[in-house]
Amino acid sequence: MDPSRTRIEFDPRLIEDAVFLALRARPGADPLVQHHRRSHDATYAISDPDARTHRIQALNLKTFTRLGLGKLLTDLISERPLLNRLEVFVVQGVFLAKEEGSDLFGRSGDQGVTRYTGLLRVRAATLVDAGALTSLCRHEFLHLSDMLDPGFAYSPKVSWNGPTEAQKSLFRDRFAVLWDIRIDARLEGESRKGLISREKHWTLFERVFGSGLTAQAAFIELFENQGLQHMSKTELMAAAYDPARLPKGLDLPASDWETKELSKPCPVCGFPTVVWAVCPEKLPGAILSEIRARHPCWTPHDSLCRHCEEMLVSAARARKHLGVTACPSLVSHP
Repeated sequence: MDPSRTRIEFDPRLIEDAVFLALRARPGADPLVQHHRRSHDATYAISDPDARTHRIQALNLKTFTRLGLGKLLTDLISERPLLNRLEVFVVQGVFLAKEEGSDLFGRSGDQGVTRYTGLLRVRAATLVDAGALTSLCRHEFLHLSDMLDPGFAYSPKVSWNGPTEAQKSLFRDRFAVLWDIRIDARLEGESRKGLISREKHWTLFERVFGSGLTAQAAFIELFENQGLQHMSKTELMAAAYDPARLPKGLDLPASDWETKELSKPCPVCGFPTVVWAVCPEKLPGAILSEIRARHPCWTPHDSLCRHCEEMLVSAARARKHLGVTACPSLVSHP
């Protein structure tokens, strides 16, 4: 990274917490630990609270630098040349693992040039753990690189359309899953460890796109062959709405993918699909009756998506086990 172009700013509280954790892991007799403690104790002789706070922050920053706690992060930033477009990179402390992540902010500068600020949210425990920090940063810095890449055409303005809130939520989840696969597939191609394991990626993909051989083959294409590599944000969003827009050339049975351009909404759940139930007319009579109760004009000839079929069969087994005879809200995606 060119330090003259990007300024890195660490949250003072994060520096303090990281120094505390790093020093605690060292022997008490360590010279650096002893020096920091003596210097910190000496600050209590300063009567002015603001001056004392300033002195403590300066001490923490000095120890932070001597411990080399910022060097790995700087090295990881340098792996992504697009991050040179950042004017400021802010590293903010958070308390929970689920709060860790990144954001990009832009403002108009002189002569219409956009000035970007990158934000990384990270726990102190992650900052002092080289392995955890590397996994987090490599994933998040690719997120930021995509946002800064003109070819990805990122825009923070997103409007998720859909007839129901559940469908809008699913579209957002699908988009997030596809973007994460796009990122970690590239990292694996670079022989670098991603933030999420391939097994976890498959679990998340299966949850929002369905299961079965078709989904498995699609996932392999997207992950192993980096099928999402050249897709823009708009194209990823389109694929989230309609999986038929995922990259072509998948090695799938013709019966599952031959009408890829002709995907249409499932008459039961309303989501676009190309993966249909194999023999809907052979579903148990109770399930067929339940579908007709919610969709009076439906017939087995209209079919239903594989996801709905799996949910209906699974729910019917559960009702039978529990002795429940009806479930009026059954046919809906999670």
